[in-house]
Amino acid sequence: MKDKLLEQMFTMFSAALAFVAALAWNNAVQGLFDTLYVLEKEGVIARFLYAIMITAFVVLLTTILRNLYNHDD
Repeated sequence: MKDKLLEQMFTMFSAALAFVAALAWNNAVQGLFDTLYVLEKEGVIARFLYAIMITAFVVLLTTILRNLYNHDD
């Protein structure tokens, strides 16, 4: 029971750290995107474009990682 609890706590702590890292990367990428593409009048459009680009990147990366993982089985 104690081992399961420690394993679960480690998993949750790791997930929390990954979330913090994801937020940091989000701020960095968003700052870069803002610097390159955002115009004052088109801020909302640029935010949607940013969200679409990030979503496409995440889907592509997850697909590649899933294929690599399944290939090892």
